[in-house]
Amino acid sequence: MQAVASTIESLRCAHQSAELATCPNNSQWLTKSVTKVSDGLYTYMKEPDLVYVMEKVDSESMVHWWKYSDDEITVANRAVCRHSFKSEKAKASGLSLPETDRKKIEVVRATQDPLHKFKWCISYCNLNGVDVWSAYVSNSDVNRRFRYETKGDCESIEMAVAVLTHIDVPFQLHMGVHRNPEHILGEKDTHKGISMDLHGFAAFFLRNVMEQRKEFVITTPMKSMANIFKQHLDPTCYQEGSNFSGSFIKTKGKNHYDNNYKFELLSADSSEEIIFKVETPDEVEQHRWFFSNTQTVDYFIIKVDSIAKLPGYNGLSTRG
Repeated sequence: MQAVASTIESLRCAHQSAELATCPNNSQWLTKSVTKVSDGLYTYMKEPDLVYVMEKVDSESMVHWWKYSDDEITVANRAVCRHSFKSEKAKASGLSLPETDRKKIEVVRATQDPLHKFKWCISYCNLNGVDVWSAYVSNSDVNRRFRYETKGDCESIEMAVAVLTHIDVPFQLHMGVHRNPEHILGEKDTHKGISMDLHGFAAFFLRNVMEQRKEFVITTPMKSMANIFKQHLDPTCYQEGSNFSGSFIKTKGKNHYDNNYKFELLSADSSEEIIFKVETPDEVEQHRWFFSNTQTVDYFIIKVDSIAKLPGYNGLSTRG
């Protein structure tokens, strides 16, 4: 009976894949390929060991994602400390560690800041009007919401990013994208080139599945992620920074702590229409989920239609 059920499911997936291949740019068909596992949990299986997941974060699940973040930060810290110890020991013996090890550790070291940012963003799930999602890539099928009960619960997660939005804003905020340090260290099998696909899947999900028609994706990426965006996106589809001629974002004041701070977001259609404005301390406080996460670096703003794509469809490359 189990074999028969498996065969039926395989035929269903094959039929669905054939339908998608027939009209790969049809968002209605593509939306059907995203599976609702349960309330607040959706998956898209690109390959049996490559599953893209969107999980709505609430008070209960927030604690588990905090534990995940803390665990992976600890893994990264320990790896960096071990490498430093080995490096000093080798140096004392007149030797040096392989260059590949040094580069790998630098990547691991760089995951700590986005992991902290991911955890910080997750904490806004209880703020009125804010939707917080954990978008992640799993190397196995997902049939329940994430729970951190043992360290092994983290092993299947290859990459994750926090995705936030608000009922009153015309954009999605993607923050804290990171690869699981254990996968960087080579302790687990890993897929290459999934960061752009993860951002694209998250943007597609909110736009097409949840029908939240936001105009932009805003983020503040590290240099490596910014370079990946630039490799994959047409230059007319994104901007870096603010307050230049033709910029989508205009601000006044040093930062959002300034009592006279103002923030304006203009439409992407070149009409100069202001589609979102914040100009009072109370409004800044209402949207602190956004301003507290974007205050220290330049904005990277992307037209949502240029990035909202399911992995493997509509031309999204898999580099990065």
